[in-house]
Amino acid sequence: MYVKIPSDFTFEAVEFDPFAPNSTTVTSTEAQREIFTSVLLGGDAANGAYNESVTLKISGPLNKELLKDAFAKVVHRHDALRSTFSEDGHSILISTTLQLPWIETEVYSDEEKYLLVKKVSKDATLQTFDLLNGPLIRVHLISFGVTDFTLVVTGHHIICDGWSLSLILRDLSIIYSASIKGEIPDLEPAVSFIQYAQELAKEINSKTQEQVESFWVQQFQDEIPVVEFPTDNARPALRSFHAKRIDAIVPEEVVKGMRDVSKKTNASFVTIMLSAFESFLHHITGQEDLVVGLPAAGQNVEGRFNLVGHCVNLLPLKSRIQPNQPFNEYLKSRKGYLFDAYDHQQFTFGSLIQKLNIQRDPSRIPLVPVVFNVDIGFTDGFVFEDCTFEVSTNPRFFENFEIFLNASGTGDQLTLECTFNNDLFNEEMMRIRMQEFVNIMESIIANPEQPVGELSCITAIENNIFEKNNNTKMIHEKPIGIHECIEETASTLKKNHIAIVAGDKHITYEELNYLSGHWAARLQARGIKDGDFIGVCFAKNCGITGCAFKYFKIRSGLYSFRS
Repeated sequence: MYVKIPSDFTFEAVEFDPFAPNSTTVTSTEAQREIFTSVLLGGDAANGAYNESVTLKISGPLNKELLKDAFAKVVHRHDALRSTFSEDGHSILISTTLQLPWIETEVYSDEEKYLLVKKVSKDATLQTFDLLNGPLIRVHLISFGVTDFTLVVTGHHIICDGWSLSLILRDLSIIYSASIKGEIPDLEPAVSFIQYAQELAKEINSKTQEQVESFWVQQFQDEIPVVEFPTDNARPALRSFHAKRIDAIVPEEVVKGMRDVSKKTNASFVTIMLSAFESFLHHITGQEDLVVGLPAAGQNVEGRFNLVGHCVNLLPLKSRIQPNQPFNEYLKSRKGYLFDAYDHQQFTFGSLIQKLNIQRDPSRIPLVPVVFNVDIGFTDGFVFEDCTFEVSTNPRFFENFEIFLNASGTGDQLTLECTFNNDLFNEEMMRIRMQEFVNIMESIIANPEQPVGELSCITAIENNIFEKNNNTKMIHEKPIGIHECIEETASTLKKNHIAIVAGDKHITYEELNYLSGHWAARLQARGIKDGDFIGVCFAKNCGITGCAFKYFKIRSGLYSFRS
């Protein structure tokens, strides 16, 4: 059967194609499949760790209907926001349309507003996404009167990264402002994530990809450091995702000082901040060989600046710190290495792990337990007509890494957003750690030429504790060992004073003297004498100190003691 077309018949293009499918299928990227697998294995906790959420506070005569319409246009503009995934995670289904999950709530009192904003922001990071059915982005608008609004936007990391969130809000503000003025939005064409995924698929077996893989494998060919950031609690047998976040504001004079040093040394702000953070890790861990994860936005590759999607790769940056090396020389060495790393960023973290011979530990994330990121200029290009705005990121309650430190801000305003595994670390100690990092920066500003090992990170609180509890100005008629000091203290009125505290347990000087004497006698009875080596295994508790003092009691002096 056929249809005869008249000779005078003409064809005209129309916007609607009745034969077009309602979705497009494309192979997911390797980075997306790694996230999908992580969610599959880790469950809701792992899923929640990938929630990317921001709060936008808007002041002014906001038109809610035009804002909602503008957001719908943003979703239509960026195909990644209309994504869902196949059951095996290997395919992305991108619909032509999406019913945007948009919730509006009105509040009528300051207290009600405060509680609701707090709840919505918390729920935004706790509520997981359905990767198979979607949608993978949601919005909640809270209205308080006619000039006070809060917009909470949350997307899953598998379809958007930090760059993408900034781009989504920028496009939203431009489209909204154009609608208010009755104008056409001045936006460059968006880059299709479908096109991006297809280009990545073509590069998988290319020579370029082989060179990228070789670069990263060679970094860890000889040695794979394990970063041992001191924990406050015993490490669970199985890795957990529970997290908290603290924010520490960096004083403006410190930010300005770091910018001045970066200009004088011809280093980018990211490079000097990363080098300072690595120096901080060296002081805290005592390690000279370190690995720090640094997220890199794939949109920077080949100028895909208008691309929304999961395009970030985690770069595991290896460093070797020589304590006697001046900081400015160390900084110079990191500049070239960081350039090389960015040039080879199109290689996923999961792919590298598969290539390396790393002994698996179910209690740890391999290679990069600590991640550092610098997020400057998130709000660049934002303009809401007739309104002012403030943007903040919402804390996650689940995190993939032991520590994720994000230095976020604009100009000389910088905040250290530290998300940490609260099964491992205590909030009070992490606040001290952030101050220690600021102190490292202050030490660098004071003298960038001083050796890395001489940079100071001691806080005023810690210094007061040292001065109070480490008074070494005791005068004795003759040199005595530390065990004799303990005996002397235990025989005075101070015998019931606490000598050691470990967690919720403590022992007094009298108990310490008894325990050390008891164990020393038992060792001597077994023939142990000065110079013998004894293996000791203790949990983190008071017993380890008592164990040390028993050796001192085996002989009359301290200085020839060996164990």
